[in-house]
Amino acid sequence: MAKFAASYIEEGDCIYLDAGTSTFEMIQYINKKSLIVVTNGLNHINAIIENNINGYILGEKVKNSTKAVIGCDALKSIEKFRFDKCFLGINGIHLKYGFTTPDSEEAILKENAIKHSGQSYILADESKFGEVSFVKVGNLDQASIITNCKIENYEKYIQKTKVKVVTD
Repeated sequence: MAKFAASYIEEGDCIYLDAGTSTFEMIQYINKKSLIVVTNGLNHINAIIENNINGYILGEKVKNSTKAVIGCDALKSIEKFRFDKCFLGINGIHLKYGFTTPDSEEAILKENAIKHSGQSYILADESKFGEVSFVKVGNLDQASIITNCKIENYEKYIQKTKVKVVTD
């Protein structure tokens, strides 16, 4: 899934790479050097720099459990940028309630990444489908989904958004 998602990145792109394990896995497959990557993932920025990619990290408070940068200053930072593409992790994908996550500060960053991107992609394994978390990030039609297996209600999901099922 991560390798496939990285294949969407083109030379010259400016991308947003959300904190999280699925998006972190993408970094090893990014083979374009003429691009800019903005992230809120502390683990991500080291891997981005080690991969010799131009990287920016949003600033402010660090969430201990996920090592994600969150807060007002991070939100102000992300609002300045415009992205060709964003790649996000998510906790819930539901036909009625859309994309959701348990943390309101992470949700607003994800929402703004989608808002400021030409194309948005959600990376999610099968456990995220049918789930609903506390805070809505966006509607299903706001991002394409990249997943690692055939999902229940696949036909209903593809009526609302693009879904690409891949195995790495």
